[in-house]
Amino acid sequence: MTQKKGINRRAKKSPPRTYRQPHTAAELGIVCAECGQPAEWFDHERGKRDHLKGFICSKESRSAGSDKLLVNEQGSAPGA
Repeated sequence: MTQKKGINRRAKKSPPRTYRQPHTAAELGIVCAECGQPAEWFDHERGKRDHLKGFICSKESRSAGSDKLLVNEQGSAPGA
């Protein structure tokens, strides 16, 4: 009869992964296609025609299929 191993070998060897904060739209230099302000939304309807035209700020009108981009808010970063 064979014995069952207690711990997976791969789990013992790999160090724990550190969390890397994703970049915000402002850090990547993504600006609104209409006015040049930092982009806060991606409008899929506008983006179908031209991908860069899909990035808009909160002042612009957007369709129901818009996604909020990552925006760095005050006090959200731990240890900062």
